Amino acid sequence: MYNDKKFRLQYVDIDSKTSTLVAQSKTWEIGDITWSPDSKWIAYSDRTLTSTMSQIFIYNVSTKSNTIATDNWYNSNQPFFSVDGNIYFLRLIVILILHIAKLNGITRTVTCHVFTLLLC
Repeated sequence: MYNDKKFRLQYVDIDSKTSTLVAQSKTWEIGDITWSPDSKWIAYSDRTLTSTMSQIFIYNVSTKSNTIATDNWYNSNQPFFSVDGNIYFLRLIVILILHIAKLNGITRTVTCHVFTLLLC
């Protein structure tokens, strides 16, 4: 699996020696790319044209279809699969105001949540 400077995410089928386009970002390079242990799913993070927040996308290798797994209210990134095939991802709630407050000596808590998504 690889991504390139044209913001495309692709994988190569070793047997047929063909590349398959998983996704092409309209905003930036696709990141946080991971395969499921059974090679049936690919998870990655990307931004859409309507949001500056990263979302988790799930690609089904069999159907060659993408699904957005998270909303665009908060940054969601770093998806990973457990051994049994469940997908987990981090949702980081970081607001610019918190950084500004910290610079001014005000302490704020930054929240991080870990979510799971069962794939069928």
